[in-house]
Amino acid sequence: MFSRSRHPAELRNTASKIPAARQYNDLNLTAFMSSLHRTQDDLLNHNGPFSALFTRQRQYLRIAVDAHKKEVINHAVSNLTAERTWMAKNSPGTLTQRYGNLVPTARLKDGKPRSILFDATKCIGCRHCVQACKDWNDHPRTTLYELSSTNWITMEPPVLEGLSPLWARNSCMHCDFPACAAVCPVEAITKYEEGPVVINQQTCIGCEYCIHACPWDVITRNDITSKASKCTMCSDRLSEDKQPFCVQACPVSALDFGLKEEIADKAAKQADAVGGYLYGDKEAGGGNVVYVLKEKRESYGVRNVGQEKFPKHKIPLGLMLKDLFTPRCGIPGKLRALYLAIIHPKRLIYRYFS
Repeated sequence: MFSRSRHPAELRNTASKIPAARQYNDLNLTAFMSSLHRTQDDLLNHNGPFSALFTRQRQYLRIAVDAHKKEVINHAVSNLTAERTWMAKNSPGTLTQRYGNLVPTARLKDGKPRSILFDATKCIGCRHCVQACKDWNDHPRTTLYELSSTNWITMEPPVLEGLSPLWARNSCMHCDFPACAAVCPVEAITKYEEGPVVINQQTCIGCEYCIHACPWDVITRNDITSKASKCTMCSDRLSEDKQPFCVQACPVSALDFGLKEEIADKAAKQADAVGGYLYGDKEAGGGNVVYVLKEKRESYGVRNVGQEKFPKHKIPLGLMLKDLFTPRCGIPGKLRALYLAIIHPKRLIYRYFS
């Protein structure tokens, strides 16, 4: 499923072993040369027809050994250079530069972005993915037809299985430019380099800003904890190199998962094959979930979202003013929000003036 190119961790392991490997090779070469020299010296001490031949062989051997040592060193330098280049392109600092500190970022495993592919031309509306999501996240098997804090995926339209000729998935699109993370005043939402946008339940203060900012309307409020909740793209499974549980549960391969570039290529080919188009690859600046659709958007009931990155949010002004002048969300949350507003003023500007 994933690329067979060398894993960054493998490069790191190789790079970390290079000094030891070089030392090991040098020691062995030195011992071998010393032994050979002694043997040749013993032979060369005897006058005979082979003395000149031994001398030439010794010279050739020295050249070969020097070339081998140079090859070992060049291999070490090449591995280190590849590692540094990969880290430079995929470090958290790269995402920080991309977002301008507007979004908290982190890494789960190797920093390689993944994507989910939903092919509407294959979906049969069985809702196995919905049930699988509930099972993996220990949610009760209720509310199958609308999003909630215990139901992170719905299939549209909200009718019984088999009663619609077309089906569409409704869940978090894991945006490349997540407005929900940009408006969160306490950094409770993180964009991971591998793709997922995840809400930290321990950090969330229940301000509901992300719910109003999400252009897809897929974030819900937990009625018990008052905290925000949504799909995590099974970030816990991704950290173990496993695919999301909904993808694993699909019986007709309407869902696929893999490296973002591979999924984008596969989605484009499938769209061409069925005479369809892609959805989610450019909306809201693009994301880590892409659909293959064939009919008009309205037929699937998907949202009409523009291509603007970090689109204008819809947080009610009254709600933000209420947070400024009342103890809503708690004093600790307000203190954390104040501190983060001071060190990240761009988020404050986006939250109040976008």
